[in-house]
Amino acid sequence: MKPNLPRPPRSRKSAETERRQLSQQQAAFSRQQEQQAAVEAGLRAAQQRLQEEVARLQQAEKNYIRRESDISLEGRRQHLEAANLRRLVTELQSSLSWKITAPLRFLTKPLFQLLGRRRSPANYSAGAHPAIASVSKQEGTVDIISAESARLPVPSTPSCRNCAAPSRLP
Repeated sequence: MKPNLPRPPRSRKSAETERRQLSQQQAAFSRQQEQQAAVEAGLRAAQQRLQEEVARLQQAEKNYIRRESDISLEGRRQHLEAANLRRLVTELQSSLSWKITAPLRFLTKPLFQLLGRRRSPANYSAGAHPAIASVSKQEGTVDIISAESARLPVPSTPSCRNCAAPSRLP
């Protein structure tokens, strides 16, 4: 080990130079700290934005799953409704009253076709019964009553439904 020897006195210039160097190093270190603080603040802000985006996407995923479930449920409901309507049409067409009134429907069909041509489309399409319209739209070829007579207005009084003319579903 070296014994502690007294340092030789420094010159004023070297002490001043050393002070300047230390001051410059301190300023550089301060700038680095400021830059590091700015980078850390930017990273915290980016992390916050990412967390918000993750929360938004998770909520969107939950909404998507809920919507998909609703659509699936609606599809099953419509499938059941279509099956029930097909069953209803089959029951109606196989009923005794439907079979008995077949000649009457056959004979009155030309009459209703003639009446249908005289009316404007706006008159009879506005009054068509919604159940008949939905069955004919959904089933396409299901013919509960002829297309022309389906466009006739719905009778306003219940007593008209018991007459001999082709009727619609209630």
